[in-house]
Amino acid sequence: MTLRRVLAVTHEASRTGAPIALLHFLRWLVSQRGVHVETLILRDGPLRSEFQAIGPTRTVGRTALGRFLWAVERGLAMIGPHWLWRGVAGMRLRTRLLGINKFDLIYVNSIGSAEVLPYLTSEIPIVCHIHELTVGFRTLKPDSLRTQLANAPNLWIAASVAVRNALVAEGFSPDRIVVHYEMIDVARVIKAMPEAALLARMKEELGIPPTADIVMGSGTFEWRKGVDLFAQLASEIRRLSNREIHFVWIGGKKEGVDWVRLSSDLERIGQIPLHLVTETHDPYSWYALADVFALTSREDPFPLVVLEHAAMGHAVVTYQNGGIPELLTAAGDASGLGVVDYLDVGEMARRVIAFLEARELRDSAGEQLRDHVFRFHDSSSASSTLFDQLNTLVNSRILR
Repeated sequence: MTLRRVLAVTHEASRTGAPIALLHFLRWLVSQRGVHVETLILRDGPLRSEFQAIGPTRTVGRTALGRFLWAVERGLAMIGPHWLWRGVAGMRLRTRLLGINKFDLIYVNSIGSAEVLPYLTSEIPIVCHIHELTVGFRTLKPDSLRTQLANAPNLWIAASVAVRNALVAEGFSPDRIVVHYEMIDVARVIKAMPEAALLARMKEELGIPPTADIVMGSGTFEWRKGVDLFAQLASEIRRLSNREIHFVWIGGKKEGVDWVRLSSDLERIGQIPLHLVTETHDPYSWYALADVFALTSREDPFPLVVLEHAAMGHAVVTYQNGGIPELLTAAGDASGLGVVDYLDVGEMARRVIAFLEARELRDSAGEQLRDHVFRFHDSSSASSTLFDQLNTLVNSRILR
């Protein structure tokens, strides 16, 4: 039997890694294999229209009332007994799972989507694609969901070897874990790169001199993404180097506790040329400004933003955690120099400076990364491999 009908579940429709990775795969399923895809979105967001363009889409928390009721239900799930969660709090979710038996496979994307697991039938193969690491798993609430996540799926797709190792350490069966690295639409990234004239205007808009080097970071302002570590990195680089270097962070919102904490840090650091470009619908144009990309995340399984910078030929530095060290060391000797010990801000600063001062080394690292991403992480070829793995599961009907 060939896989023909898939129900995909995404925890949200935000412009973040896991939903974007799911979009890449679902587009390929429809266009290249003719699979009928329907999507269940647990929390609404700006990507809903893109999921709708792929196939029928159901959204649990779309309206303000829906979001309120969903929040109440989630609260009951965390404090109420199991029967209350299943009996009362799950009514809205169950109504959106009507007709579930018509699917060949249920594709649960990310740990955040695990809350759907108690309502799924064991008659249909279930795959959970895990894009998170230890902290993401251990902070999943209620506690019963962690048990569901570790037992209900027929197969887990791990976004990197680091993710696989984290799952095994948490008690997941290693025999049912398949590593499938994240992927991007390489052609889309390259096509979005702006002309030199636009890049010059963007630099001018930020107040960056034409000859300045740019070190870039990206993500939300949350603890996991390490924007505060990026600010520390900028401060350390300025202390160690006399080069004209500016620092640009893409993403985040200037609101909430995380923003208050970050703005307080920036005020105390002093005169550091650090520019914040908050959430944008066109991140690729901004990415193209980078000379070096710094992944300062405390925990990141295999972020798409690194693949996107790699596709543009940018050198990357990262801490020794998550899956990106796997990418940098696999790509080549020059790119592998971008890996430093976890939270060693001083060493990361020295590696960034080394890349900026040695143009040949920086170009070599960028070329190695670009070639590797073109070969192994483009959504066209990577999706085909993932489809074959899922098709095998549907045919074998692996039993728990």
